[in-house]
Amino acid sequence: MSDYIDGTFIGYPPKIVRSFTNRRAAPAIETLLGMDKTGKPIPKLTRATKENSAAKTLTLTLKKRVQFHDDNDFNADAVKWNLEQHMATKDPGTERFQSIDVVDNYTVRINLNRRIIFCPHIFIDNAY
Repeated sequence: MSDYIDGTFIGYPPKIVRSFTNRRAAPAIETLLGMDKTGKPIPKLTRATKENSAAKTLTLTLKKRVQFHDDNDFNADAVKWNLEQHMATKDPGTERFQSIDVVDNYTVRINLNRRIIFCPHIFIDNAY
């Protein structure tokens, strides 16, 4: 995979591109959720998801003992950082996110700016 998209160096942190790049990178990148044959969301890097529509929050419980290729731990800080990168680029779906809180090492709470029905596709299509 090239470091360039439309002649521009991706850089660090990498630019988020809206193309088929994620599909090409799929063997090396895991998503928070996946989808079974019926279209139902299934855990990948999460163990559980919990919606609280009254409080307008979505809580993700992450799998433990997962590491990145550089041996850094996959944890709530990493998920928060990634989600905030997507929010900064106004990635579709993240306009519903007001803020992200790290509850503990393996729990992330997404504070929503309005009540929504949980749309898991935003955690399936992108490498959050």
